[in-house]
Amino acid sequence: MTASPRAANLDPRVLSALRKVHAGACVVMVALGLTVLTGWALNLEQLKNFGMALGSMKANTAFAFVVAGITLWLRRENRSDKTQRLAQAGGAIVAALGALTLCEYLTGFNLGIDQFFLQDHETMLTSSPGRMSFNSAVGFSLGGAALMLIETRAGPWLAAAATLPALVSMASYLYGAERLIGLFLLTGMKPHTIAGMLALSAGVLCARPARGAVAWFASAGSQGMLLRKLLPGGIAILLATAFFSELGYTTGLYDAGYRGALELVAVIVMLSALVLWAAAVLARVETARTLVAETLRERESDLRQLIETLPQLVWTCRADGPCDYLSQQWVAYTGIPEHEQLGYKWLQQVHPDDRQGLSEAWSQAMKADRSYFESEYRIQGADKRYRWFKTRAAPVRDEMARVVKWIGTGRDVDDHKRAEESLRHSEERLGALVAATAQIVWTANAQGEIVDDSPSWRAYTGQTYEQCLGRGWQNAVHPEDRAHGAQTWATAVANKSVCELQDRIRRADGIYRWTLVRAVPLLDETGAIREWVGMTIDINEQRRAEEAMQAALTEKTVLLNEIHHRVKNNLQIIAGLLQLQAGNTRDDTIKMALAEGKSRVETMALVHQLLYESGDFSQIALSVYLRRLGDLLLASYCADPVRIRLRLDVDDAKLELNRLIPIGLFVHELLCNALKHAFPAGDGGEINVNLREHVADGSVTLTVSDTGVGLPAGLNPKEAKTLGLKLVRMLAEQIGGALIIGNGPGTRFDLHFPGVAERKAA
Repeated sequence: MTASPRAANLDPRVLSALRKVHAGACVVMVALGLTVLTGWALNLEQLKNFGMALGSMKANTAFAFVVAGITLWLRRENRSDKTQRLAQAGGAIVAALGALTLCEYLTGFNLGIDQFFLQDHETMLTSSPGRMSFNSAVGFSLGGAALMLIETRAGPWLAAAATLPALVSMASYLYGAERLIGLFLLTGMKPHTIAGMLALSAGVLCARPARGAVAWFASAGSQGMLLRKLLPGGIAILLATAFFSELGYTTGLYDAGYRGALELVAVIVMLSALVLWAAAVLARVETARTLVAETLRERESDLRQLIETLPQLVWTCRADGPCDYLSQQWVAYTGIPEHEQLGYKWLQQVHPDDRQGLSEAWSQAMKADRSYFESEYRIQGADKRYRWFKTRAAPVRDEMARVVKWIGTGRDVDDHKRAEESLRHSEERLGALVAATAQIVWTANAQGEIVDDSPSWRAYTGQTYEQCLGRGWQNAVHPEDRAHGAQTWATAVANKSVCELQDRIRRADGIYRWTLVRAVPLLDETGAIREWVGMTIDINEQRRAEEAMQAALTEKTVLLNEIHHRVKNNLQIIAGLLQLQAGNTRDDTIKMALAEGKSRVETMALVHQLLYESGDFSQIALSVYLRRLGDLLLASYCADPVRIRLRLDVDDAKLELNRLIPIGLFVHELLCNALKHAFPAGDGGEINVNLREHVADGSVTLTVSDTGVGLPAGLNPKEAKTLGLKLVRMLAEQIGGALIIGNGPGTRFDLHFPGVAERKAA
């Protein structure tokens, strides 16, 4: 049997018309039955026979039409199961009423159903008063069964069979069969019964217009068009022939023999005209198809040219799977002629690891009748290298919705796949790195609310995912730290800057531990914060170590402060003792020696005093120290600041204690010598102290010079026996410096020694 067309190939206008026929049939049967039942109830002949002298419709017949009409209405498409079960019962009632009446005719036994509803006084004296006709009983038996089996293939055929008794009765009226069949006239259908029976059959056939033989009538193809043209015309021709033939015969225009000849000629002429008309329709259809085919060929040529310009690999396959076309892009990429890859040979260019899975997926797509096929696999190019392609194919269907071809494209996604793989590896490395560092990693939305799960946070705090959602994570923060954390977070949000703070977080065991929180905002294309990515690091041990170190440093500071204070005091005591001793002696030489010793002690005491005052117990700035030392010596020698001017030009270099005292004594000796010997007999001049720190190597050059009388003539500084010059040479050697002595005009001492950075490198 030829399959009915698919719903996608049906004419929606015809379907709508058929559904209207179904609804109209329901209305006709219910209205017809109720009208006749009303006539029987009120004993109105006009309602029982619709004004026709051929007889009344029986009450059982009218009742059957009412039940059949309601049942057919309940049999509409997409009804509930309860409604369908109720309709099944209605169909069973109609079929049972017809079948029981047939049993009465065939057995001659009266079952008492003929006047079950209403008494038939018109035929009370007959053997079967109130009984519906034999043809009506056959029609209701078949029609009721059709209502019950409407969802099956048998339903439409039973409905078509139910038309036969009605058509036989109609033919009997057209041909005056009542003069020929005698008693059978008593069991024939009345005209309004014939109309109701035809409505029942038509309603069942149109109840499911997208299924069965009726679907051919609703088809949008040529077969549907021919059926809609020929079937009504053929039926009309036959009915017209019968009617006019009977009309001429009954009026005496011709006898029975000539009547048959006229009917034959009329049928031949009308059917020939109908066939010629159908041929003309088919010719127009064929012409239209030819034009469509030519247009399709032209479009196919244009499409092929367009396909050849596409960057994708384009291919087509037959409905059963083998490839029948490969684009030039495919041929150019693989480097193999098209004819060598047709069928299933193209699979040889697919990577061996992908070939089996692709073949199985393609076969499954053919069997499953899918709306599309999609897959990713690697194809070998002419350079013998494999690249990833993403293939998508769609089926091409004919007017019967059958797949006739597959069209597909392959898009090169190798770079995308490699980028995805690189990103995946990067994410795996990042995940492994995070796991290796054992830190807490989390993300939050722009408002700082947790949305995504953080297993590391849950493991550390013991909170569940639901507990840390939103701002629930704040419950794990120490109450004393929450306000500061909220303020820091709000500032970071407002400035779109990195958020960094230290707070205490409750660990899963209930102990609060210090953590370092650092979060970085991620911005969208408008510059707004999209989300935050953060890390929380447990720094509890580090914090405790810092606190212990700070305590130790504080203790050391106090100790050094006390040491420098005591050393300074002791040196001042020594200076005081030297001053007392000088006051108790009358020898000027001894007094001079004691005064110089006192001055040197005060120079050393000044270092400890500055260290004590600065708070930095490791080093002080030379500029500060030398300025204080110069002021001290000028006051000690009662030098006239107008006559002798001290000029300092010192970089802001810093020296540690073990070199600061030798440098101070070095400058002390040279300044004292200049104040005592450079400007005799009231002469005036300048004493200059210059210090330069060399950035290149970190070394320092100290220069002490004056504009006085200079060194005595013939004095060799390296061989001089004076205490001052001996101390100068000794102090220069002590700090690892190089001393250069110049003379005239005035004196000049240059000391070049390594700085702090240079000494550390050494």
